[in-house]
Amino acid sequence: MVISGITVGNKTANTSQRDSNTVIDSGTTFTFLPTSFYNDVEALVEAAVGVEATPNPPKDFNLCFAYDSIAPGNSNDFDFVVHFENADLSLNPQNIFVRVDDFLCFAVFPTNGVPFYGNVAQIDFQVEYDLEERKVSFAPADCTQH
Repeated sequence: MVISGITVGNKTANTSQRDSNTVIDSGTTFTFLPTSFYNDVEALVEAAVGVEATPNPPKDFNLCFAYDSIAPGNSNDFDFVVHFENADLSLNPQNIFVRVDDFLCFAVFPTNGVPFYGNVAQIDFQVEYDLEERKVSFAPADCTQH
């Protein structure tokens, strides 16, 4: 499946790698985007959050904020929409941030390899693979109820 862009708030980052399929993988925790595309998305997220990122994020993370500054329920919510080739998918904060100690960290990383759409981004979505039609579908779901 091809990701053509990501909208954060009211700004969109578009990828130049539209011919590159993204692997949708429930066995990979985080999402990995081509490096230049990731850099554009990270800048949009940092601007949308509206608070200063921590200068020393926990190991392996690139972008983190003090938990109290963007904890759920604070006023700095913003839209985050992944634009797939034939569909737009709106994500919640739980799909793009993970809590690491006293931080909320962006659960997306740069890669120079194959892009992956990981399981954090798939939380509370049912994912359907139609192999005959070669289509992937996402349906919002409350996975705590199943």
